[in-house]
Order: sequence, then structure tokens, then C-alpha cells
Amino acid sequence: MAVQDGCVLICSIDGFSYLYSVNFCVRETISEPLEKRLDSFEASLRFMSDKYEDMQRKLNQLEEQNRQLNFENKSLKFHVDTLTQNVRELESEIEEQQQYSRRDCLEFKNIPELEDESTNEIVVNVAELLGVNISHDDISISHRLPPSKPWKDELGNTQPPPPPPIIAKFVRRDVKDDVFQARFALKRKTTCDLVVDYVECEHNPIYISESLTVIRKKLFRSCLKFKKEFKLHVVSTSNGRIYIKEERKRRVYIDSEADLAKLRKQISTRSFPPGNK
Repeated sequence: MAVQDGCVLICSIDGFSYLYSVNFCVRETISEPLEKRLDSFEASLRFMSDKYEDMQRKLNQLEEQNRQLNFENKSLKFHVDTLTQNVRELESEIEEQQQYSRRDCLEFKNIPELEDESTNEIVVNVAELLGVNISHDDISISHRLPPSKPWKDELGNTQPPPPPPIIAKFVRRDVKDDVFQARFALKRKTTCDLVVDYVECEHNPIYISESLTVIRKKLFRSCLKFKKEFKLHVVSTSNGRIYIKEERKRRVYIDSEADLAKLRKQISTRSFPPGNK
């Protein structure tokens, strides 16, 4: 057993030497190049430790900023949802007001346009075909609406647009209601039955409808497609509200696409009971 420089205790057993103990003076026996490498390693550790602490501090700051942003985002989302709901309510109110302003109006469709025509006279003549006696004094104002564009039929063929409809606003709602409720009397009537001076009489069927807003007209077209799809009895309006009626059933009022989707689900469930789909 031997001690070198009082620092390392070496023991020899069976011809082999073993490091037995190292005291505090080992540092002094290390070669200078290795000591420099250790110093460099310690400096690197301190640098990495400082960097880690700096990154940890920045991470904590980012987490705090993220927490604040999440809070602000939730607050903004709440305000946006509130504003969106308010806008929808305002749009609904405006839609109702616009439709209410049309409550005394009817549209007369598929009537050919004449030069220097009197739309009031045409409306009076149509009412006469219905068996409803009205005069020019019952009409507040009437005029042609802007012409529509050409359209394509189910086969994809382009069809010319129909004549521009005539819109008439009546002085009293009861007169408007009388004309609208008698519209089914036009079933076997055409424009040739009108007392107007057509150069060439065309047997155009005449249609009468309540005046609807743009939004409700779009919904009405969806209801017509729905009626055709499910072979329903009738789609019509009552004081500006659209309704669908199945044969021998009550009216179902449709005020939105959601109402139409709900009715679709109900009819589909009846058509395909459980186990028969």
C-alpha cells in the first residue's frame, strides 16, 4: 500500500493497484490542461444555467401574457356574441317592419305589359274576374316592378323572363284581403279574359300573391321546392307569413330555414318509421 504526495492512497492486491481514496488535494495534482478544461466546462455550465434562468423568466412572462390574452379573448368573444345577437334582433325587427309596410299590397303576375297602360285599370279588371267589385279609389298606388332576368328550366334550357309583375297598394286592408282570398277564382281565367286592348291575346294564367320582402321571397322559393319534394298540399302566405299545409292537416308556419329543416325531420320520421328505413 502506498501514498503518493499525501493525496492518493493506492493499495496493491495480487499484483493489481487500486485507487482507494482521494482527499482534497486531488485538485492540486491534476494537470494544468485538464484544469483549464474543467474551468471551461464550469463556465459553460454557468452560461447554460444563466440562459436557462433567462428562458424560464421569459417563459413565465409569456405564460402571464397568454393568460391575459385568453382573458381578453373570452371577454371580446362575449362582446362579439352579444353584438351578433343584437344585430340579428335588429335585422329581424327591420324585416318585420318591411314586411308590415307591405301588408296592404298585392302582386299581380304574368300579365303582359302594354304601352301607356293603366296598372290601376288592370288591377280593377283582375278583381272583376274574381267577382270582387273595387274602384280606382280603393287603390292607393300601383306600378310595374323591375323586370326579372331570363331563367333556366329543369332541363337547363334558358327561358325568357315573365312580364314584370304589377304591385298594388290598397287603401284598406279589407279590400286587399277580399281580392287575395278570391284569387282561386282565377284557376280557369287567363289574360285573354281581361278587358284590355291586347293586340295579340296570350292565354297567360294570372297569379296573385302577397308582396314579400327579398328574404321572405327566398324562403318562399325554398318552401316551394320542399312542397314538390314531399308532394305536399299547398304553400301560401297569410298576412306576409309563409305556411305549408299537408292534406287534412293544420298549417305549419315557416319563418326561417330552421323551421323548414325541423318540418323536414318530422315528415321524414313519419315517412320512414324505425325499422323501415
